[in-house]
Amino acid sequence: MKSEKNRLIALERIADARLNKSFFLDLSSLNLEELPDDISDLNHLIEIDLSYNFLSEMPKSISSLLNLKILNLSNNYISTINFTNGIHYLLKKLDISNNLLYEIPDSLEVLMNCDEIIFKNNPFLNAIPQSLRSYDIWYILEYLNLTKYKETQRHYETKLIFVGRGEVGKTTLIKVLKDNSVTITPGAEETTHGINIDHIDIDVFFPARPPHYNHYFELQDLYQTFTYEEVNEYEIDYDYHFGDNYLARFYETFLEMDEDEKVGFITTTDLGKQYKIKKEIKTNLWDFGGQEIYHSTHQFFLTKRSIYIFVWEPRKDGVEEEFEYWLNIIKLLGQNSPVIVVMNKSEVRHYPIDKKGYNSTFPNIAAFLEVSCIKKSGIRNLKFQISNCIANLPHLGDELPKSWIQIRDKLNKIEKDYINISEFKNLCSNYITDFNNRHLEHISDYLHDVGDIIHFKNSPLLKNILIINPQWATKAVYSLIDTIPIQKKNGVFEYDDMEKYLNLEKYPVETHIQLLELMEKFEICFKAVGSPSIYIIPELLSNEIPNIKIVEKIKESKDIFKFRFTFNFMPTGILSRLICKLFYLLNSENYWKNGVIFKYDSSIALIISDKLDKKLDIYITGQNKRDLYGLIKNELIQIFSIFNMIESKDFYEEIPCNCDVCSIDQEPHYFRNSTLKIFIDKSKNSIDCLKSAISVNISDLLFLYRNSNPNKSIIYNILSALSRLQGLSRSIETSEDSRNSYISDALSQSGIISKDQSRWGISSSGHSIGEPDIIFEETTGKFLTFYEGINLQYLNKTTIISHIEKIINKYDALGVAEKFLGCYCKTANFSNLSNSYYEFLQTFTHESIKFTDVQDITSEFTNYTELKIFKTYYYKSERKISLTHILVNLQ
Repeated sequence: MKSEKNRLIALERIADARLNKSFFLDLSSLNLEELPDDISDLNHLIEIDLSYNFLSEMPKSISSLLNLKILNLSNNYISTINFTNGIHYLLKKLDISNNLLYEIPDSLEVLMNCDEIIFKNNPFLNAIPQSLRSYDIWYILEYLNLTKYKETQRHYETKLIFVGRGEVGKTTLIKVLKDNSVTITPGAEETTHGINIDHIDIDVFFPARPPHYNHYFELQDLYQTFTYEEVNEYEIDYDYHFGDNYLARFYETFLEMDEDEKVGFITTTDLGKQYKIKKEIKTNLWDFGGQEIYHSTHQFFLTKRSIYIFVWEPRKDGVEEEFEYWLNIIKLLGQNSPVIVVMNKSEVRHYPIDKKGYNSTFPNIAAFLEVSCIKKSGIRNLKFQISNCIANLPHLGDELPKSWIQIRDKLNKIEKDYINISEFKNLCSNYITDFNNRHLEHISDYLHDVGDIIHFKNSPLLKNILIINPQWATKAVYSLIDTIPIQKKNGVFEYDDMEKYLNLEKYPVETHIQLLELMEKFEICFKAVGSPSIYIIPELLSNEIPNIKIVEKIKESKDIFKFRFTFNFMPTGILSRLICKLFYLLNSENYWKNGVIFKYDSSIALIISDKLDKKLDIYITGQNKRDLYGLIKNELIQIFSIFNMIESKDFYEEIPCNCDVCSIDQEPHYFRNSTLKIFIDKSKNSIDCLKSAISVNISDLLFLYRNSNPNKSIIYNILSALSRLQGLSRSIETSEDSRNSYISDALSQSGIISKDQSRWGISSSGHSIGEPDIIFEETTGKFLTFYEGINLQYLNKTTIISHIEKIINKYDALGVAEKFLGCYCKTANFSNLSNSYYEFLQTFTHESIKFTDVQDITSEFTNYTELKIFKTYYYKSERKISLTHILVNLQ
């Protein structure tokens, strides 16, 4: 009866969609085994939801709907999907997650232009390493095609991460785990600076079932489980005490069986209850320094698919704060990886904690243990708990091409910290007969994701180096953070300082630029715009506000735009990352440990981080408040995503009340954005202020916050790219083409499509095609502007005039509103060159070109002297158009 009722509901909804030419058809959660009607005539449909039904295949009539853009087939029993070859589909989002697809359907290849295909929880993913499952379906399809006929092998390796505050004994505990006979002298252990990496091989017993047990080939590693009573009653000679049970090697028993018994045993489908399979697991031990200065940078290495050992010692104060910090960090960045809470130094004192309460809040806690490294007590139990956690890790036993494991093993034996891409290609080609660049990409992606190497394939400077010893890179980063002169300068250092502060034998000068690029990539430091070599580590900034008057002036501004993020748990480093992301909006030194001032066009933003109240307050004033709001919010959301805070809902966006009382109050009442949305969903148009009890209109309240997609001026992207080029100038070829290519690559990584040396436009005569150095487009294909770059060692007027004439008359027949000329200067006296250039522009006249207005706008973007920005205006077809000249010193 219920199925018939649902079928009638579906028929009614289809008929209604047909009659009203609806854009959306909802047939979800109706327990449908098939569509009750042919819908191939509903070409007006843009979205169909067929989720949570009992479909075994995609309804054939859907393949006729050419205007469909969103299709949800998730949570069915679909094993077949058929789109028609040769047809151009407009589909932009397809959800086929939680189905029974054992292979990626071939017909999906007709959807190459689809923006998003969601495919999680399908059987075909079982053949793919965990670390590669987050890639798009085309990448996975290519991986499967590359490995289809390759010999495979299961991979057993994991990571054990030791965290906790400084001096609780993490390093000592690792020593005792590796060698229980080692002598421990209290107070003799050196403090860990940054991260130390070691490894230990651990015997782990898995239930004897797939994927860990192959019935035919691994009998010698099979163990039978016995209880304590059975061991005593039958005098069993056991090999391992495994928790409450005992394990004895089974192979001798198997040899004594007759042939029928052997066959019967081998073909048993589930041995997992009584038998265990032993695997030797390479366990990498990551020992994290506990000083607070390291916490924000540690977060780059706290990963999922790991086991965490949170070490603490009983003290009188600070224990609760310590638990809250580390357990929350593991919850967010470790994505609920198992954690073993270890009280060290149990021989000194005991401290009671609310185990039940912590287990309720953090269900990923596997055990609470007490150990003493001096008395060696509790170590055996800790080893058992580690082994038990490893046995339950979902990624262990990833099936990889055997060649990949051979390549990993070979890399581990190379006594180098890094190799170049050519060496890596040669190594790979020794193990893969039909090796190509796509193989290279898949292997390096996998090794990078699991933490074996560091390789950023899309970075112009880092793509040619593979760091095969990650500790080499982390030690360099922490060495700079630990350097007292850099700390005294509040995080400021210069490129040449690296020669003084790094061990040149271990870190040759030619690697310094890559290390800096790596630090920028990890958002540990940023380069000051307009300075050739000054870098700043935000985590080392002073706590003092540089200019309290400016801060107070912004807060007291009448035309102010406020919003706030509050947190259940606020990770360290959010503001530091934001400063590194928006460094090009810093035009003064108004940034400090807990605050920053950004300037964008005619608007200014003040951001203050309050760790005690767990909030981030943002104040914006000026004419372009909404664009600056969008820029800041978008970057913060990206940071929250890195911390895995989006899905966990560990933060709330709040906006201030605009009632008569709050609008003039320095401390207005704040509404949660999520609360306002609930009111709107319930058709409630107003809400009461909890401070004044005045009712306010929700639509008016949200009006200023309605747009979070900023209309970002392209000049900021160009300045960011030029600033990076300035810092890397000694490592990039000096030709115009090489420098332009770097600018193009850098802009592409910021989300702008840049086409290096693409053909665009027509000359003023209409007879030849112009060729700007770089064309900029949005991801939608919309044209933005173009950029011309030239090398300049002196005021070469002939070269400058030639490029200005090409830009205005040859490339720009249509009159683009804003264009850019980048001058790569190499001169000992940049000040003289830039002054002469500015004077030249003020008197510039050439054929039909005359600048009517010349402005030095450098101070709007930077207070450093090695970059200058001049804006010139001219008229074309009675339209006022600008050409911005950016001079950057690459000396």
